Amino acid sequence: MAQPAPVAPKPLARYRLLGSSGLRVSPLCLGTMLFGQSKIHGADVGAAVTNKEEVFAILDEFFKAGGNFLDTADFYMMGQSEEWIGEWMKARGNRAQIIIATKYSLPMNSDINGVGNHRKHMFDALNASLKRLQTDYIDLYYTHFFDFTTDIEDILRNFQDIIANGKVHHAGISDAPAWVVAHGNAIAKIRGWHPFVAYQGRYNLLSRDMELDVIPMAKYERMSIVPWGALAEGKLTGKYKRGQAAEDAPRMKTIFAREMQEKEYDVAEAVEAVAKEIGATPSQVALAWILRDPSQVVLIGVRSIKHLQDNLGATSIQLTEEQIKKLEAVSPVPNVFPHGFIGHSYKNNRFLSFGGAPPLQD
Repeated sequence: MAQPAPVAPKPLARYRLLGSSGLRVSPLCLGTMLFGQSKIHGADVGAAVTNKEEVFAILDEFFKAGGNFLDTADFYMMGQSEEWIGEWMKARGNRAQIIIATKYSLPMNSDINGVGNHRKHMFDALNASLKRLQTDYIDLYYTHFFDFTTDIEDILRNFQDIIANGKVHHAGISDAPAWVVAHGNAIAKIRGWHPFVAYQGRYNLLSRDMELDVIPMAKYERMSIVPWGALAEGKLTGKYKRGQAAEDAPRMKTIFAREMQEKEYDVAEAVEAVAKEIGATPSQVALAWILRDPSQVVLIGVRSIKHLQDNLGATSIQLTEEQIKKLEAVSPVPNVFPHGFIGHSYKNNRFLSFGGAPPLQD
């Protein structure tokens, strides 16, 4: 009797919980910021995937690999990213299987109230996003950035309303101080509101600032971290070499990045060394370094199926303690007050050992 053909492995079918929400999401989240036209408010952002068929092929490949978590925003390509995702889900009939995250806060026009975190903008932006995505609900809705004008209590009150009416299932926050998020979630718990379940922020081997306050706060609050910029705008992919000009070097001069610095080459070279040691690509090593923390779901931004397939390989890499130390030795956490004074945890708080007290054990 013939044996059934083996089922092709799905590298993303090792799902993680999204904070305290109970949602199961793939360990890699597909970012769609560059899906659509190449201009935002008339400015050419470059490197956009402007061919809809190519975008659909990338989405198909991600879904086939077990990916179910898509990240977009109303601002991405001025709504076209959301539109194309909506068209793809309708064509494939898979809306129920997809976890959609989108965002509001950035301006889509010149309306004085068409920007920020306030209630009017949230409600207007949400309704527009639902229409573009051709769906009745958003699984995870982010405040795109904290604007310092709308009180965090008001933001969560507004989230409570859109969750109560079924248009949004879970609240997230992006690019905000840790104290703002912690204060907001404390209020939510007291009031019986839905708390933030996910935090999105910049995190990679060249930018470990979030380890000071944001990541400890998120773990305490049972929130998932969804880091963006995991490959540092290409700086950790191995394509930028010390003393050599990269073909797309002009793209480095954006609001998101600057040209490579000498210390950054040190980190990139350490990543390459580990990659050669284990037979992987630098991108896979940089992503695997983040993925080793199960509370993190890494946001990847790809412009081709080739890039996507390379990123998928990160899910099968297990870095050793020695390799992790090698990477982190050239990529220290910023030593700012009060952490530079009291340490980052009880493990390196020098005051606990005054008087010869033995170190605390895990």
